[in-house]
Amino acid sequence: MDLEQLKSHIDEKFQHHEAMDRMRHSGIDRLIEGHAEALKDNKDAILMAHSRVDEITTQIKTVKGLGLGVASAATVIMGWIGLSK
Repeated sequence: MDLEQLKSHIDEKFQHHEAMDRMRHSGIDRLIEGHAEALKDNKDAILMAHSRVDEITTQIKTVKGLGLGVASAATVIMGWIGLSK
C-alpha cells in the first residue's frame, strides 16, 4: 500500500465511523422524542384524571349537602308536627 492509498483508506474508515455515530445519535434522538411524546400524553391523561376526581368530589359534596338539607327539613317538620299534636 502506498501513502495515498493508506490516506484514502483511513479517510474512508473515518467517514464510516462518523456515519455510524450519526445513525446512533439519530436513534437516540428518536427514542428521546418518543419518550417526550409519551410523557406529554401521560401528563394530559393525569390532568384529565385529576379534573375528573375533582368533579366527582364536588358532586359528592353537593349530594351530602342536599342530604343534610333534606334531613334537617324532615327533622323540623317532624318536630313541628309533634308539637302541634
